[in-house]
Amino acid sequence: MKIVFYNPTHITFSSGPEVWLKNLLPELVSLGAEVILINTLFQYKESNISNELQLGNNGVHIINLPFYSLPFSSSPVPILKFHHKLEKIDVVYGFNGFAFQDLIAYYLSKKFKAKFIYGVRAPMYTGYSFHDIYQKYVSERLIRKAHKVHTMNAKDKISLSVLNQNFINTSHGVGKNFLNVKKIKKDNKFSIIFVGRLSPQKNISLLLDVIKKLNKDKFRVAIAGSGELDSLVQEAEKKMAHLNYLGDIDHAELPEVLSKYHCFLNLSKHETFCVGILEAMAAGLPIIATATNGMATDYGPSGLYQILPIDCESSEVVSSIYSLEEIYRADRPAYMAISKAAHSKAKKFSWSNQSKSFLKEIFD
Repeated sequence: MKIVFYNPTHITFSSGPEVWLKNLLPELVSLGAEVILINTLFQYKESNISNELQLGNNGVHIINLPFYSLPFSSSPVPILKFHHKLEKIDVVYGFNGFAFQDLIAYYLSKKFKAKFIYGVRAPMYTGYSFHDIYQKYVSERLIRKAHKVHTMNAKDKISLSVLNQNFINTSHGVGKNFLNVKKIKKDNKFSIIFVGRLSPQKNISLLLDVIKKLNKDKFRVAIAGSGELDSLVQEAEKKMAHLNYLGDIDHAELPEVLSKYHCFLNLSKHETFCVGILEAMAAGLPIIATATNGMATDYGPSGLYQILPIDCESSEVVSSIYSLEEIYRADRPAYMAISKAAHSKAKKFSWSNQSKSFLKEIFD
């Protein structure tokens, strides 16, 4: 079996789809699939050799296009049609992350006479006029034409079932390094961490407002990641003694970093899955999070400590944090039960399980 993944960004772009690809593709190779990854340099001037070596050393064939392309301007389809590795393709998998990229993946599947898998890796409708118009008149039609639709959460599956009834239900996975991380002695202060892109989607302004309202003598908060709002976090760190900005963390070091904290906090406005929450659960952290897509159906209630409304106020978040901190101080066995429930839920998402399920669902 030969599977092509068309990724419109570059594997360096460390959002959910890229993390998913870096972990899933070597697992598929180990199961006997021939895997080809097509990506572009996107906004980068040069490719990231370490990421490509990581995949290449695991048997993944990589084709780098020199630029982020559109189907009607310098389309990659004619170029790729004659690439020597792209022969006898069984499946083409494309994402909906950026306009026109799902269309290119569909064109490729037609050129190679392969099954087309439509991966829903971003919200279908965001309120932005061009995006929503494109989704309605292009993406919805492609979903109808797809051999199967791959969603990352149960809520998306329900909403898209009017367009296509054939779904791949396998979601994101988590590595053994998170599931088997050694327990590290935690700080005396109740410590909270957020890991993710520093973007408006992650509701960073609300996160900072919550941190501001926490008692600096009782709590310690860390923010890890980078993005367009990193200067906002850096300025907040100067004003709040109990806030520590960690910047980007090497993914290999993240399990140990997470294990030092008592709680993971995620206040996103929308998510398709949220890898950060799964990885924190695997490390045994109780989760306080907003009710984005699939949060209750895929993770909770046993996997999370508390799910808050997406439009929650900072006072509600603060109250949840104080409640969990009180459990930790007054009833340690109850806190440990919450931690173990999160870890147990995450074990079901191991990459070994997810890759076998994904491969089976593609060809069923």
